Amino acid sequence: GTQTQGGPTQLSPKRPAMAPKEDPKAPAAAADKAADKKKKKKEEEEMSEEDAALIEKMQLLVTRCSDVEKGIRVNALTEMSREIREATSSMTSVPKPLKFLRPHYPTLKQIHTGGGDEEVQKMLADVLSVLAMTYAEDDGARESLRYKLIGAGGKVGAWGHEYVRHLAAEVGEEYNARLAAADAAADRARETEAAKEEGGEAAEMETAEAEGAAPLLPA
Repeated sequence: GTQTQGGPTQLSPKRPAMAPKEDPKAPAAAADKAADKKKKKKEEEEMSEEDAALIEKMQLLVTRCSDVEKGIRVNALTEMSREIREATSSMTSVPKPLKFLRPHYPTLKQIHTGGGDEEVQKMLADVLSVLAMTYAEDDGARESLRYKLIGAGGKVGAWGHEYVRHLAAEVGEEYNARLAAADAAADRARETEAAKEEGGEAAEMETAEAEGAAPLLPA
C-alpha cells in the first residue's frame, strides 16, 4: 500500500447504511388492499353474467319498441320504464339500465320521430327524457325537458332525484334563454323604432330643404 511518514495510511471503517424503518401497519394495509382488489374482481366476474343478461334484455326491448303490434311496444316500454325507475331510486352512479340503453338513444329518437300511436309516443318520450341526461347532447338542446313536455306526465320524482335535479336545471336554462330572447327582441324593436323616427326626421328635413330651394313661380 501507499507508504506515508509514520507508516501505512489507515482507512476508517464505513458505517453500515441504516435500514429504512418499516411501518408496522404497512403489511396489514397491503393485505387489506389485496383482499379488496380480489373481492372487487370476484364481484365483477359474478356481475358480468347479470350485466350480459341485462344488456341483452335492453337490446330486445329497444327492438320491440318498433314492433308493428301496439301491445308489444307498450309492454316493452312498460318494462323498460320499470327497470329504469327501480335503478334510479337510489342513484349513486349511472344506473346500469340507463348505461346499457345509452347507445340506443339515437335509435329510440328515430322511432319517436317516426310517429305512431299517441299512447306509445308519450311513453317513449318519458323514457327518452330520462335517457337524455346521460347522453352527450348539443349545447342548448335541453332534450330531457323537451321530451318531458310531450310525455305522458305523471310524478317526476318517480324517475329518481338525479333526474329531478337535471330537469330542474334545464327548466332554469330554458327560462334564461327565453328571457334573453325576449330582451333581444325588445332591443331590436327599440332600434327599429328609433331608426324609423330618425328616418322620418331626415325625410322632413329633406322636404323642407327642397321646398326652400324651389324657384318661385311667376304670379
